[in-house]
Amino acid sequence: MIRLEMSPTKDYDKLVEFFIDNHLEYDEEEKENPDYIAAYEVTHGGDMIAAFAISLKEGQLKDGTPCQDYVIDGIAVDKLYRKMHVGEMMVKKAIAKVKDLGGHRIILVARAPEFFKSLGFTPVKNEPDYFDCIDCPQRGNECFPEVLEYILED
Repeated sequence: MIRLEMSPTKDYDKLVEFFIDNHLEYDEEEKENPDYIAAYEVTHGGDMIAAFAISLKEGQLKDGTPCQDYVIDGIAVDKLYRKMHVGEMMVKKAIAKVKDLGGHRIILVARAPEFFKSLGFTPVKNEPDYFDCIDCPQRGNECFPEVLEYILED
């Protein structure tokens, strides 16, 4: 039996390195993220095998309406630990954390949209302007992300 431990972390630089190693679109500039409000790592035997971060973003929707959203701003699981429900465990923790913070919506850019849809996320109807990938030249060519949301019930 594998023993995994999830704990909060303030070592955001370590998370960004993990995200980069797991092929998320992060770069060194993102090590300074003033929007990040919580981050968690999952370890096995002291080694990080998964991680996620939550940010609070402000912007506006395509129709000009101001918005403020909690964002899962990076989530990754090491290849050796995928298909072991680690991602599901992290998403459930993110939902609980945002609920504790009084949030009503979680939004993310999903490279694996079917996984997130299986956990209750749905496509957004009106995409916010704060995601860098909206204007990325890889979008629609090499990368096919989907912007999804999860509405928290009161």
